[in-house]
Amino acid sequence: MRITVGSMIAVISGVAMIAALLVFGVIGIGRTVGAGSEAQVCGTRVGVAASSDGSVRLLGTETGALSVGDRSRIGAFCVVEVVDINASAPAAPNASTDGGGASVQLRWRLW
Repeated sequence: MRITVGSMIAVISGVAMIAALLVFGVIGIGRTVGAGSEAQVCGTRVGVAASSDGSVRLLGTETGALSVGDRSRIGAFCVVEVVDINASAPAAPNASTDGGGASVQLRWRLW
């Protein structure tokens, strides 16, 4: 059996595609965002607003308040999950415009 360059490229491409689907679809990509700021997630700009009751609103989306573990679909192939809300993060230099220092850890994935 002879292995050609074309078949090797096809196998490597297939493995890379499976790995990408695993990372983007199942595991997800994490991102920490300061409350009161915006983040680019899946090509969509969303604002993050944390409230004192431990919930988060993703501004620019149709979802209501989210708690840790909640998910929100913000695009056809994009789901954002709230992983952690750290209200005890140090305050931003200009807390009145930068969100008061709370940090929100988000994870986005394809589904």
